[in-house]
Amino acid sequence: MLVVALGWAAATLASIAALPQVIKLLRSGTTAGISLNAWRLMLAANVAWTGHGVVTGHLNIVIPNALLLLCTLVILFRLRSDRGVSWVATFGPGLVLGLLNLGINVAFGPVAFAIAAGIPSACAQVIQFHELLLTPRIAGISLPFLAMNTVNQTFWLGWALLVDEQSVILAASVMSVLMCINLTWCLLRRHGLVRARLALISA
Repeated sequence: MLVVALGWAAATLASIAALPQVIKLLRSGTTAGISLNAWRLMLAANVAWTGHGVVTGHLNIVIPNALLLLCTLVILFRLRSDRGVSWVATFGPGLVLGLLNLGINVAFGPVAFAIAAGIPSACAQVIQFHELLLTPRIAGISLPFLAMNTVNQTFWLGWALLVDEQSVILAASVMSVLMCINLTWCLLRRHGLVRARLALISA
């Protein structure tokens, strides 16, 4: 019962985690501080994890990742239009990488998949952190989005440990640490405790 409850709690939180970022983008009209490359990689992760859920028969993986995929598409569409990037350059790399990762899942199993799918997700967090370090303005970033994702990865890790879902254990362990770093740095930036490196260089 606990396993089911935790799995669906993680799924529910994951399903709505990206909504604050979508709302922030639509309301603020700015993509300042949001990394296009990070969201391209998130597209790959969403495609791969949705497919993984289908392959393993875990609806609590399929549903939130399919919803996250929709949110990612909205965010990428906004980034594309704001920055004048072509459709192919915006969506192509993520779709191809996500499908390749899904192929690794089918061919080599869950551990190989966790590594293959975890790399784009981890890189997305590192790239977003780089953006947080350098960009003078971070008005487009949603703090609730970062916080919900950090908590969500903790839920996924707990569920995966209970059901021995190796791919999720590996991915959630790494992602929870990286997301916590991004959340902490963004909070420090918002409260003026640290400044962007580019702002410091030009000062």
